[in-house]
Amino acid sequence: MIWLWIVAAWILSFIALGKKKIRIEHYIWLLLPVDMYGIPVGGFTVKPYMIFCIFLLLRTLREQHWTLKLRSRWALASGVLVLLFVVVNMINNQSGGSLVSALLLPVVWLFGVVYVSRCNERAAEEIPNAMLAAGIGFGIVFVVAYITMLINPGLPHLLTYKRTVPGIIMEFRNMQDGMLVRMGRLRGFSFDPNTVASTFFFASIVAVLRIVKRKAGIREYLALILSAACIFLSNSRTGMICFCLLVVACFVVGYNMADTATRNRIKLLMLGLTAVLIVLCVTGVVPRWISTFLAQFENRSGLYDEYGRMSIWEEVIGIWLEEGAFLGIGFGQVQYYTEVGRGAHNTWLELLCAGGILVGGTLLVYFCLLLYSALRYPLENSAAKKSEFAWTMALGLLMVMISLFAVDHVVYSYLWFSAMVVSAITSGSLQVVTNDPPNEERCRRLPKANRLKRNPR
Repeated sequence: MIWLWIVAAWILSFIALGKKKIRIEHYIWLLLPVDMYGIPVGGFTVKPYMIFCIFLLLRTLREQHWTLKLRSRWALASGVLVLLFVVVNMINNQSGGSLVSALLLPVVWLFGVVYVSRCNERAAEEIPNAMLAAGIGFGIVFVVAYITMLINPGLPHLLTYKRTVPGIIMEFRNMQDGMLVRMGRLRGFSFDPNTVASTFFFASIVAVLRIVKRKAGIREYLALILSAACIFLSNSRTGMICFCLLVVACFVVGYNMADTATRNRIKLLMLGLTAVLIVLCVTGVVPRWISTFLAQFENRSGLYDEYGRMSIWEEVIGIWLEEGAFLGIGFGQVQYYTEVGRGAHNTWLELLCAGGILVGGTLLVYFCLLLYSALRYPLENSAAKKSEFAWTMALGLLMVMISLFAVDHVVYSYLWFSAMVVSAITSGSLQVVTNDPPNEERCRRLPKANRLKRNPR
């Protein structure tokens, strides 16, 4: 049953592309949201995007005479760190699970390299279109699935109570004031509700930038509405915070990219919204909204509760420093050291625990430097300053990295694929502005009378 939902999301995403054709490799962005399901092989799950990347790899090797080219020094540096990460896990490996899990990291890295090596000058236009289509297709399926769950929760693979059991909505249970509180959180086709938002981060950035620049249509507004709905239904506090930050950042970027007339309209809109907000605050409407919104989190753990994030992180940091500060304690091994068998619940802490300060810390610094480079590039490069593509990848990587503070997912595909694209952009090997079509193609698009003038013969 779960695969019916997945196929429906793919079909709707393909329909959402409409007449905007994209090269075959960019369909990868329609496959990345399926992060939990695939073909089980030797303890691994071969996900759809991995199968697709194997096809791309074989095709690339055949076309390039069995060679694979790196697009940037960033990619080379991350490749070296990934190999060191595997070596470190061979050294501190105790149960075998650490090394087996670590071996998946170079696989994901290789697939990211293969994908970026196939991107051409049209990627600046086609990748945002693919991201927008994925937001629409998967957004429709997730909203419909949530509504269906409310009507018929007994439908197979719709509502689940365990992380390892297939299900689009995951039900969490908690005791509050002696009463059992049940909450359904959208997790889509991923393991955790905190990671479902990445698909909609990228779709939202593309949508908001086009809306601000007045280049939006039905697709952009639909993608933004669906993205906001899905992030809200995930009930991820980190996801909601990231979404709000994302919208504000996109308005700022879009304002700087827009022409004078559009800027004036944005100013009038902001003044109007500010006036309305002041009135709502004075009348007490906004405080009531805030109280109602915060009430839904009263049955959730606070930061310093027994199961709160800060409590977990403090315990994990203590384990890391005591058991393996330099070389780490192994990938995915934190749960065996904590009192109640919990993971790190933080990708960056998991990196430190898995690879120690030597490799895990260096990988953390690598991602921070890459993010800094991604945000600085469009500010210092005149061609990228008004590039939708450059800002989409930079802001998208920022939101993905922030969201991973709430969940441990070192091999997260969105992290590595967006990092690879960003590394190609900042190194100058991937254009951020789509080239004009060739002269012959432009002539074919001209009216017949104009073609005769351009070609008097």
